[in-house]
Amino acid sequence: IHTCAACAVLFMAFATLVLEGRSLAELRVKIGKDYPSVQLYGWRLWPLAALINYRFVPLQFRVLFINLVALCWTTFLLLRAKRAQQLVAAAKPHPA
Repeated sequence: IHTCAACAVLFMAFATLVLEGRSLAELRVKIGKDYPSVQLYGWRLWPLAALINYRFVPLQFRVLFINLVALCWTTFLLLRAKRAQQLVAAAKPHPA
């Protein structure tokens, strides 16, 4: 499942940059810069979420719990991407 998630993250990065009209070179830089840390966060979150889910969450609430974790993960990714965009925008020189 982690391989599929990794592919999804890469695809979303690609799709976002294409939709924003950015180049393939920018995509390579973004993936090289962002992907390793995102993957590490994912390796920290998902095994812990699975452990909690299978050990402590009652059967009837397991899907709900994992969907809640997925919502938090997606929110984290979106906020991280938004923060990166704001940092890039702040670094650009403003016309006088």
